[in-house]
Amino acid sequence: AGKDRYIFVISLPFMRTMDLTKVDISLLLLEDMLRLESGYFIDNIGEKTDFVGTNFYGKEGPKKEMLLKFLEKYNEIIFSKGFNFQQQFEVTKQMDSYLKADPALWGAYFNLLKKIDRLVKSDLLYKEYLKIYPSPELQMEWLSPKKKVI
Repeated sequence: AGKDRYIFVISLPFMRTMDLTKVDISLLLLEDMLRLESGYFIDNIGEKTDFVGTNFYGKEGPKKEMLLKFLEKYNEIIFSKGFNFQQQFEVTKQMDSYLKADPALWGAYFNLLKKIDRLVKSDLLYKEYLKIYPSPELQMEWLSPKKKVI
């Protein structure tokens, strides 16, 4: 969409299946914004992306082959490859630091992860989710306080 502008797409069937609240949706979008700001999406594409968010009015745009290659990598990330554990760990820790100031939001985020975990374990339609975003169960573990043994 351009520098410091974002366009987010969220699946209506996913929202309905999960019975997501406005807060839940906002938390999912915040997670995605953190991924974008960290550059994970562009890093994972691994192709020339300087044309993304550029207005080509009156100028020559990128070649068709370059666009098709970009879209192929884009689809690969969205539908099959996704993000790695290190990237997800960093995003989860960022979410934790942002939301700790508001226990209600932090609790909503933790409950959202529980909802997602239940969904991917119980509904075969969402089994591919774990390929794109590493385990919600791991995210909950990363967020949970460490148990001290005395």
